[in-house]
Amino acid sequence: MGLAITLRRLKDYTNLIFQPPYCPEVNPIERVWRDLTWDLAWVRFDDISQLQHAMTQWICSVVSLRGFCDR
Repeated sequence: MGLAITLRRLKDYTNLIFQPPYCPEVNPIERVWRDLTWDLAWVRFDDISQLQHAMTQWICSVVSLRGFCDR
């Protein structure tokens, strides 16, 4: 019974917004993934540390993250 009351109260304070599953105009991360995969898709990495390093370099080239890119 308590759960039903809580759910009714929650319903009063929430609005569900539906969007298409793939919508790059609404979800900017889609463009980031597209660009990342475009740049790194055909690169061969010998191990995971090389992939991590390449991704870190790519991220730092796109955006300046204080403390993250200073390594």
